[in-house]
Amino acid sequence: MTEELILQRLAAAFGLVERSTWRRELVSALEQLGERRSVDRAHLEIELQADADLLRELAGHLTIDESHFLRHPQQFELLLTHLGSRLDRAPPGERLRVWSAGCAKGEEPYSVALLARERFDRHRAARIEIVANDINRDALDRARRAAYTPWSFRGVPEPLVRRYFTMTEAGHLALAPAVAATVGFEHASIQERLVRTPAAAVDAILFRNVAIYLEPAAIRAIYTGLHAALRPSGLLLIAPADPLPPAELFERSAEDVAGAFVRRRARTSGANGKVFAQLRFQAASQRAAVRVDADRAPASMPLAAGHGEGAGSNRSAAGPEHREPVASHSPSPEHDRGDRRRTALELDLASQFIATRPTAPHGYLMRGRLLLAQQRPAEAVDDFRRALFVGGDNRVARFWYAAALQRSGNMDRARSQAAQLAVQLAALPEDAVLEDGQTVAAGLLRAVELMRTSLG
Repeated sequence: MTEELILQRLAAAFGLVERSTWRRELVSALEQLGERRSVDRAHLEIELQADADLLRELAGHLTIDESHFLRHPQQFELLLTHLGSRLDRAPPGERLRVWSAGCAKGEEPYSVALLARERFDRHRAARIEIVANDINRDALDRARRAAYTPWSFRGVPEPLVRRYFTMTEAGHLALAPAVAATVGFEHASIQERLVRTPAAAVDAILFRNVAIYLEPAAIRAIYTGLHAALRPSGLLLIAPADPLPPAELFERSAEDVAGAFVRRRARTSGANGKVFAQLRFQAASQRAAVRVDADRAPASMPLAAGHGEGAGSNRSAAGPEHREPVASHSPSPEHDRGDRRRTALELDLASQFIATRPTAPHGYLMRGRLLLAQQRPAEAVDDFRRALFVGGDNRVARFWYAAALQRSGNMDRARSQAAQLAVQLAALPEDAVLEDGQTVAAGLLRAVELMRTSLG
């Protein structure tokens, strides 16, 4: 696996935007991981293709873990006021939850823990549960040790340091064990953590200095997931330089504090918003597959049929081996306007699905096809390439990758992909069912040959 492919897989799995220093840092990171696992570079690259934990660890080596205690102090003051108000209204014994999403070495969640002790009495402070996650395993190991150099305390009042930290022989300041024990850490990406977080389960989320490293689609999907995770009127704190959350999901806090937002009332409801969103995505995927295949694909980009009711007219009683490419037609203006509205909604759902399952190829495949429906082939190319990368040699994804290349004007690359796919399909039995569980080899091969004819 080349360094380029490794970086592409990191981008696909975690939505990270490549930084200018990554290619240089990647060599060092691979060497460190190889030494830790006692394997050479070749074996490490093989493990990276199958070991999600190793990929997460590599991503952690390339991300910045810089932070310090009480960073953006006005936000912490607002957070404490928010928690105090909720403690006043909550039934006796009910616990509140604060999530530090992307916690680095732990200064952020530990700041919440020690300030809660400062602000509330012992019983009220004990009702605040603090959870934290990061993809950098080394940073989390340091967080669990809870010992820091003086650099982590720049701007922290000296009396606070004296009350909660003691100097070690190594010259580090160690947090009081009773305070450190109130924070739970997890080695996971934010997307993975969102999958395991029930809807409306968190009172406040600190998502600071993370979004600036993410692609727009990943940012949107994560903000959607954070909205689902927060309780009504829950507090979201971001860094001043972070991309703003969607206005339809969050509104600025009434207090004049930079980076503070409150969850807006959800437009839909349900006992489990996350499951409901996934169900909506599955239904939308089936509708969008029919629409993109039958309504949007031009004659020069045929598709092997077999996607729900829209393809049913092309099936014979003999079974799926007789599926034929779907003919294109022009929708009415009214249909077209409604179609665009539904496609925009389904793009959001597809992005949310990708955020929760970043290594599943069908999420990228679905979003790429929706992008094609919106006449955005260059963006679709990126998603189909990611589907191929995370899903191995997915022949359905390769077809759509070639189609998107053709639509974006990259004819030479489209010819190369189509020729490669034709060879692969010709080697399969005609009735072999491909990766999407519906398309058969013979039908897709016919579509590929038509595409090659159109490419000249």
